[in-house]
Amino acid sequence: MNKFIIIDHSLCNLQGHHYECSISVAEAAARAGYQPIIIANRSFSQSLQTENIQVIPAFEVDWFNQPTLNRSQKNNKFRLLVAQNVEVFKQLFSIVKKERNQKIFRLYALRLTYPRWAILIEKIEGS
Repeated sequence: MNKFIIIDHSLCNLQGHHYECSISVAEAAARAGYQPIIIANRSFSQSLQTENIQVIPAFEVDWFNQPTLNRSQKNNKFRLLVAQNVEVFKQLFSIVKKERNQKIFRLYALRLTYPRWAILIEKIEGS
């Protein structure tokens, strides 16, 4: 039997159009007499596996070259982000109690000290 291979770097869950599109094409290929095989993202959930379509989880990044994470990896990444930036959060929350001029100065100083947070700090400053 001839194989019909679908490559979808971003297929890992039900978000977006990837699952619907890849499965629909694979089902059409099966009806046409091909053996459908989907090469998906490594984080593809086995609970989404169908009986007649082989899915091979292979890719570590999506179409935008961004790593895809499963739920526990996302939670761990969020915890790490918070742990690494506790000082920024403490300083942001302490600014609330300051006088207006002190707030503006402290926010400006934070932007310079933590450039990664500049956009968020600018949004806070503007509000």
